[in-house]
Amino acid sequence: IQKESDAWVRHHGVVTHARPAWTSGGRLPAKYVIHAVGPVWGDGDEDRKLAAAVTGSLRVAEELKCSSIALPAISTGIYGFPKERAAEIIFSTVEKFFAENSLQGLKTVKLVLFDPPTVDVFMKSWQDKWGR
Repeated sequence: IQKESDAWVRHHGVVTHARPAWTSGGRLPAKYVIHAVGPVWGDGDEDRKLAAAVTGSLRVAEELKCSSIALPAISTGIYGFPKERAAEIIFSTVEKFFAENSLQGLKTVKLVLFDPPTVDVFMKSWQDKWGR
C-alpha cells in the first residue's frame, strides 16, 4: 500500500482534504483504501476541511464503483478534532452527499470507531438527530 500511495502522489500530486488518494487494499480485506487527509484542530477552517475530507472520500468511493465505504472518526485522534463536533459534521456530510448525488454504486457507509467513548459520542449524535 505504501508503494502505491507514493506512486499516487508522484502521479497526481499532493493529497488534499477534498482530494483523497486511493490504493488497492493490499492484504487488507478491502478492495481499496481511500487515504483522506483530515484537519488538525486549531489550524483554522477545520469544519469545512473535515466535511471536504468526508465528501472527497465518498466521491472517490463512488468513482471506484464501491458499494460501501468504511469511515473512521476522521481527525478525532492525534489531530484533536472534538468528537462531538466531528460526529455532527460526518453525519450531516454523508446525509448531504447522498441527497445531492445520483449514486450508481455507493449504498452503504459504515463508521469504524475504535474505542467505547467515541462510539458513545457518535451514538448520541445519531440519536439526537434521528431519534433512533
